[in-house]
Amino acid sequence: MNNISNSSNTNQAIWVGLGKLSTILLSIISAAILARYFDKKEYGTYKQVLYIYNTLLILFSAGLQGSFSYFLPKQTMEQGKDFVYRQIKILILLGFGFSAFLFFLSPIIANLFNNPDLKKGLKLFSIVPIFMLPTIGIEGIYASIRKTHIIAIYTSITRVLMLAMITLPVIFLKGTYMTALYGWIISSFMIAVISIYLILRPFKEFARCQSKFRIKDIFNYSLPLMVATIYGILIRFADQFFISRYYGTEVFAEFSNGFIDLPFVSLVSGAAVTVLLPVFSKYGETADGLENICKTWKNLTEKTVILVYPVLVFFLFNAKSSVIALYGEQYAISAGYFIIAMTIGFFDIIVFQTVFFALGKTRLYSRIHLVQAVMIWLAGYLVVNFSGSSFIYALISRLFYIGQVCVGIIYAIKLIGVKARDIISFKTMLKIFFHSSLICCLTSWLVGLLDLNVFFRLGLSGLISAGIILSTANFLGIPYWSEFKLMLFNAPGFSHFRK
Repeated sequence: MNNISNSSNTNQAIWVGLGKLSTILLSIISAAILARYFDKKEYGTYKQVLYIYNTLLILFSAGLQGSFSYFLPKQTMEQGKDFVYRQIKILILLGFGFSAFLFFLSPIIANLFNNPDLKKGLKLFSIVPIFMLPTIGIEGIYASIRKTHIIAIYTSITRVLMLAMITLPVIFLKGTYMTALYGWIISSFMIAVISIYLILRPFKEFARCQSKFRIKDIFNYSLPLMVATIYGILIRFADQFFISRYYGTEVFAEFSNGFIDLPFVSLVSGAAVTVLLPVFSKYGETADGLENICKTWKNLTEKTVILVYPVLVFFLFNAKSSVIALYGEQYAISAGYFIIAMTIGFFDIIVFQTVFFALGKTRLYSRIHLVQAVMIWLAGYLVVNFSGSSFIYALISRLFYIGQVCVGIIYAIKLIGVKARDIISFKTMLKIFFHSSLICCLTSWLVGLLDLNVFFRLGLSGLISAGIILSTANFLGIPYWSEFKLMLFNAPGFSHFRK
């Protein structure tokens, strides 16, 4: 596209990361507040409403979110304007369909989750998709024109607005989970107004010219993604369904507060996917495109391992303190789910899906999800009927997820015709894992001997672990300092302070 900034990938990723960081932090704050004001049953119902919405959002977005990043870099701004206008119309129609689905099928969904209170919550919440679905293209648009600082500002402002609308009425009016849902509705409307303005803003100075991609082209790309997301829904729904139906609402509340990906990992990997998809999409059209994809992917993987692995390891050895600090002593049992869930982070940082999307191999991506969906439902049925343990189910579910990621990486490597070692530095991964594990294990054990408040225990353990890891890294040839320096010098706005 014309009118595109030449900012580096690192700079762009930092901006996207800042936006995602604000989303993660504010969602954690929201969960921490509501978990303390609601009892477990009410909190579990609230989490079920959000889970159902977020899961079905993947289906009703029809894979169109990724189409912005894939198609816009291949067009002029004039053609892009036509493309975006058509996409918004489609998303508005899908939003109405999504809302109708939630409203009319709420009794069936409530029965499926064995929670009668869910019906009322879903009916109230059903208006939210009308406001939110048309906004999903904003990240793809601003990533394509290399102005991701807009994403960071937009995300931070809208998430603060949403946090205030959801939590303040609950705190000051002693409201129920229905009060929080009313806050969702009001904030969603306000966010929709801001989003539509920002989506149209980059194209206002350009005349609308017919896009070279027709609706058929868009859906040929996005429908396999939609099918993959249906399989993804089945995979996600399996976890929530088996835990909710066979172990009860209280166990679901404990499960949902623990069985989450570490936010820092999703922040890094999510920023990478957002920035690299339009870049890889461009590469795919050049003769040396696959070579460029290979180099960029390898560079990204090495940086991500260096930044993420020590954080993952730290939380593995401080899981209980982390969960108690966030949700209170009553959710201490969620630490077990947290440890199991975090294991995926060691694999999920290799963003193989970007290669599939950029090369248009969305059907293959869909088939990988189909296999996992079939296997997880089969395994879930066996677990709930023969073991009776929600922890065993969580472990098996995560192992299947890890298997899916590994298969995806293998296929992605085959697509670009290289060997695994050309993309992944296994030696670096193992070195960082064992180095961090030894230090974090000893530090958390020693600090645990002290009679400290959970927040002080976490803070002290983190400071000591980080200090020892950074000071001993040079002896093992782990370039933490050089990576931090690179991030700092590429940080948004830093150039104003250099020289």
